[in-house]
Amino acid sequence: MLTIVFDQNGGIRMKKIVFILCMSLAMTTCASPCMAKQEKVTYKYKASNKTLTISGKYLKGKLPEGIAGGYDKATRYEYKWSSLRGKVKKVVLKKGVERIGHNAFGDFRKLKSVKFPKTLRRIDAYAFSAAQISNLQLPDNVTVIGEGAFYPSIISGKIKTIKLPAKLKICLLYTSPSPRDS
Repeated sequence: MLTIVFDQNGGIRMKKIVFILCMSLAMTTCASPCMAKQEKVTYKYKASNKTLTISGKYLKGKLPEGIAGGYDKATRYEYKWSSLRGKVKKVVLKKGVERIGHNAFGDFRKLKSVKFPKTLRRIDAYAFSAAQISNLQLPDNVTVIGEGAFYPSIISGKIKTIKLPAKLKICLLYTSPSPRDS
């Protein structure tokens, strides 16, 4: 319980220990997702078959140099494999990958095939934007598909087959203004 005491001048005083506890709780609540220790993500590219194999837990990118601030769906995040953008045709995500970060394979225009692990739980916004995937088989443990994760392939007809996960709760495959919004 937090007790607030008003001093003689009408100001608020808190005992030091209560203040420290409140600040600790606030920092833990606000910062824990951002400050969580990231599992090591490794990748290997095999040029002979243009396959990118990735292992880790959360494929999380960094904001490019010179850009300040937080999440912005228009920002292209940098990943260790971003330089392979114009080469990769197939991505293999190893067992243990649980989350694919924002724009992880965005603008991988030659990407045609992705092997998803059963451990995958979340695909963030624009993760595969502009990829050329035609057969989308998502594992049943995926609960969230972020905004435009497979845009524009999902609306252009490039994706011919889609198997949606059994546990899917949030799916924003494609969002656009509704005609009712006009």
